Amino acid sequence: MRTAGAAGSRDSCRARGLSTANPQGINAPCYGYCTAACLNQLVLVAFVDESYPNLKDKYFVSAVVVDMVALFDLNQGFRDVVSYANNAFGVDPAAELHGHEIMQQRKHWRPMAGKVRGAVKVYKKCLSAIADSGAKIFLEGVDVTRLHQRYSRPDDPHEIALRHVLERVDEYARHRGRKVLVVADVVPGQANHAAILELFSKRGTPGYRSSMLTQVIHPVRFDDSSLHFGLQAADLAVYLYRRMNCVTETSPAAEKSVREMWGTLLPALHHARLWVP
Repeated sequence: MRTAGAAGSRDSCRARGLSTANPQGINAPCYGYCTAACLNQLVLVAFVDESYPNLKDKYFVSAVVVDMVALFDLNQGFRDVVSYANNAFGVDPAAELHGHEIMQQRKHWRPMAGKVRGAVKVYKKCLSAIADSGAKIFLEGVDVTRLHQRYSRPDDPHEIALRHVLERVDEYARHRGRKVLVVADVVPGQANHAAILELFSKRGTPGYRSSMLTQVIHPVRFDDSSLHFGLQAADLAVYLYRRMNCVTETSPAAEKSVREMWGTLLPALHHARLWVP
């Protein structure tokens, strides 16, 4: 149970082995906040990643939103998954948890080549760790084909999906009286994306549900996924959502596995939408 108040928050952190003086000790950036208790009380962190089959089809962005307690639990859960994969399949203990690499048994996950059931089991363990941590998942997609059919000079699909997901994250944070730090995976043109989002905080986002993104702390930060289990969680969520919307599974077994994985993630899901202009 999470206890309200700074003292309760500090006790909650200590109960999980988290130093209240150094949030970086749990693979979480401090970003100028002096204590974990302070960060837990005042700020949420939204980890953002994207996935797309190609830029002419559909584009998806996810956000995994956590407070400090949920982030600690998520990190511990992911460490446990990597430890399991190392012991069971010989996967590198430094392996990152990315949806495509796990399911295709590539890069660090090559030792699992041909072990599809094992890959699905690892993926489910990741999704269970997300759900069990108390993290909230936000998913936004854009139908790029329809976007170009409707608009002669449409905005960039990444920018559209990113602002849509941040509108929902901002709304979530506002209802909880929190500010939210946004940490996104590195992407081409990230400085321009950050500048545009900061401009929205002054003029409002386009559309009928315009938002000033008042709860978002600007600028949005872009960082390498290897540094944050939160970014890897966002990758796992958005890969699965993209697969459900873009891939026709080749066998009943594969279709069943995807449905089961989605069911595992559902307790953490706060918002999911594919925007068809």
